Amino acid sequence: MKRKSFLTLVLLFSNIFQLASFEATAQQTNKTSNAGRFDRNRYAIEHKKFVLDNGLTLLVHEDHSVPVVGVNLWYHVGSRNEKRGKTGFAHLFEHFFFNGSENYPRGFREAMDDLGANNRNGTTNGDRTNFFEDVPVSALERTLYLEADRMGFLANYISKEMLERERGVVQNEKRQGENQPYGRVFQEISGKIYPYSHPYSWSTIGSMEDLNAASLDDIKEWYKTYYGPNNAVISLAGDITPDRALELVTKYFGGIAPGPALQRTEKWIPTLERNIRDEMQDRVPQARIYRVYHAPAWKDAELQHLNLFADVLANSKDSRLARRLVYEKKLATDVGAGVNDNELGSLFRVTATVKPDANPADVEREMDTVINEMLDKGVSEEELRRMKNVNLANFLRGAERLGGFGGRSDILAESMTYGGSPDFYLNRLEAMANATPSDVKTAANRWLRSNHYTMTVKPFPKLAAGKSDVDRKILPALAAAPDVKFPAVQRAKLKNGLNVVLLERHATPIVNVALALDAGSSSDTPEKAGVATLALDLMDEGTKTRDAFQIEKELDLLGANLFTGSSLDMSFVRLQATAESLRPSLAVMADVVLNPSFPADQFSIQKQRRIAQIGQEKANPNALVQRILPGIIYGANHAYGKPVSGFEKTVETISREDLMKWHADWFKPGSATLIVTGDTTLDKVMPALEETLGGWIQGNAPRKNLGTVAKTQGGRVYLIDKPNAPQSTIVAAHVSETSGQAEDLALEPVMQNFGGMATSRLNRNLRLDKHWSYGTNGQLTPVRGQRTFVVVAPVQTDKTKESIVEVTKEINNVAGGRPIGGEEYTSIMRNMTSRLAGRFETISALEAAAIAQINFNLPLDYWANYSKNLRSLDESQLNAAAKKFVRPGEIVWIIVGDLSKIETGIRELNIGEVVRLDADGNQINR
Repeated sequence: MKRKSFLTLVLLFSNIFQLASFEATAQQTNKTSNAGRFDRNRYAIEHKKFVLDNGLTLLVHEDHSVPVVGVNLWYHVGSRNEKRGKTGFAHLFEHFFFNGSENYPRGFREAMDDLGANNRNGTTNGDRTNFFEDVPVSALERTLYLEADRMGFLANYISKEMLERERGVVQNEKRQGENQPYGRVFQEISGKIYPYSHPYSWSTIGSMEDLNAASLDDIKEWYKTYYGPNNAVISLAGDITPDRALELVTKYFGGIAPGPALQRTEKWIPTLERNIRDEMQDRVPQARIYRVYHAPAWKDAELQHLNLFADVLANSKDSRLARRLVYEKKLATDVGAGVNDNELGSLFRVTATVKPDANPADVEREMDTVINEMLDKGVSEEELRRMKNVNLANFLRGAERLGGFGGRSDILAESMTYGGSPDFYLNRLEAMANATPSDVKTAANRWLRSNHYTMTVKPFPKLAAGKSDVDRKILPALAAAPDVKFPAVQRAKLKNGLNVVLLERHATPIVNVALALDAGSSSDTPEKAGVATLALDLMDEGTKTRDAFQIEKELDLLGANLFTGSSLDMSFVRLQATAESLRPSLAVMADVVLNPSFPADQFSIQKQRRIAQIGQEKANPNALVQRILPGIIYGANHAYGKPVSGFEKTVETISREDLMKWHADWFKPGSATLIVTGDTTLDKVMPALEETLGGWIQGNAPRKNLGTVAKTQGGRVYLIDKPNAPQSTIVAAHVSETSGQAEDLALEPVMQNFGGMATSRLNRNLRLDKHWSYGTNGQLTPVRGQRTFVVVAPVQTDKTKESIVEVTKEINNVAGGRPIGGEEYTSIMRNMTSRLAGRFETISALEAAAIAQINFNLPLDYWANYSKNLRSLDESQLNAAAKKFVRPGEIVWIIVGDLSKIETGIRELNIGEVVRLDADGNQINR
């Protein structure tokens, strides 16, 4: 069996139709073309059409010249009916159809050989699957019996063994295709020229990963959906009368139940936003250039005009492109052009095979010149007449055959399937035959002036491995981790009390400026939770003198970016600028900082977005637990006891006046630090800062409620129901120590080893070893006040109970049950110290380090000595820190999932009192 590739389809177009007696008709064809009118009767294939009660369409063309009937069965299903993740089904079923059926389990190929069939095959493309065979009239009834049996009685015959066997056959077919010269090209083109969601963006043969993942139930459901009689056309051409054909087809097909009604997209022609260029290497003897444009759908008459353009361009020895590239410039050995006509939208392609000693760039340049000349000047009457005559004659030659590709049964079936009428092919021929030079030029300019895709395939270079005496069984030793030099922290202060910190780095002429204010979402009151982050969201939406669009425009002109945001402890306005445009960029930043207007229209929009965001957070299990956990750990009145985005009820009450008041209260230079990193010096930057921010009125922000909370009372399990959830989100947490502890540095490798990297204890257990989770995390939250020890583990629903047991085990182990030591200690310390080399690579990383230094009140030389102090840590220090910060007896649990499936197992663990909560954290009384 052969699958029609993209290239095969393109090359077949000019051969797709052919009929009898070329010598008798060539002269008449020329007259028809010259007269400018198309005689439909001369090219018509007489037929009768019947539709059975089950929806099967029967087309019959009677010709008793030879005792043969061409049988052509078209199913209106191709790879376009598939979905990503389940590709290749249509082509796989083409294979299944040759394996026999429920009532004839001996194989269709064998049956056809036995009855003397000729010209038999089956093919699949993006839009349809067809099967055809030319059989002696004496074998027609058996052939129809066999075709009907595989239409209606294949499902119960498909077995796991057949599925596995045909997967292997398809895989070898795929390999065989890709092993041909240029065999991987059109798979690449389809994936690039179509959007990801477009059904032509994957190959007809499909993905082997998808086929390997396909179950028997998937396969049978596909068959049930698409291979019913109401989704098929059977076309018979030859030594058969319509009455006899109807009798036989009704006898064998009439009792087959119809499939479901199917929805069809009629047209989907993408538009490329820009020209796309690709290059690939293949084991080919010559370079080849492929140029591809989107084109109209199969039924569109304009497609025939494009086909004529392709013929004049490259489909004869005397064509424009062949003359220029092959004969005059001698840059190419072969050229071609054509249309891949598809139901949803077609492709127009031009190819040129580059002469071995020629430069592909020269070939492409000449190709573009010829195409543009034709677009500008059009085609001549004489060129058009020649190509019309060629196409009409090829139609007659092809239609001499009863069956097979381009035979009469095929023409009728294709026209019925795609065009909705058996004689739609006449419309296509007429559109081609009656086309004028103006029609062709108009169509070509409409479609070929658009953005396009170009692929250059180049021969794979001759490469060979060099000689080596390396013993690859010996793993090279790691050298000592390099020392990391942290820039000197320079400090200054503006006249209004605003602190300035500078970290210089002159590798690139860029500068970051971050205004860090002692505010953050911890400045929210319980009644106005969410006000801090909402205010920051709106600050760059307009000032007293600039609206949001002016701000954006000025920043773009300066090559600068401005961001606003909040953490729990701090609020930020961040500027990224080039060193050259730093001063004017600072002026925009200062306007946003000092003069936000919180525009009424933007306020209304942002407020509704925030409420919608909260709804999204509640729908996402991981975000939901982050909303509920703070209230459980800290209590609703603590500064850390609220979700950073607030609650719907608190956001609803926030007014513009609240934002203005929050800004007036918390944006104070005495409670802020300006962090400058990058290509500048204090001498350069201080005058610019004084000029732009020196007018900021002195003052300090209020104090926040960062009071100490009691240790977490463990032994509580909070459950939140998410019906039909495929995963459960497990959270284990307790309040721990404030920042500023002597053991803080030692805790960093402990947490990295416990839950901070892909090979951490927690992730290795639940993902790498057991495959119950895609990824887990365990950390101490980076806040100024009391931090939270928290584990987050999304796991598959049916392993919820078992995962809780494993999380408990890992928490107990890190707290002393399995101390860090030996190779594990060596490995985590190597990881921590080796990572330092890239930790401060960018000025944004330097900025983050400076923010941490300010927020946690670290010593001035903290980062300068960080590497040395980290390397000095021993096993006992790490394990002492773990015991101090991780306290298993204080753990509380929050678990989000389908409680109908997981609650019983959780209760069986007896890890604490079980409480049900709703998505707002309110207790549900059962």
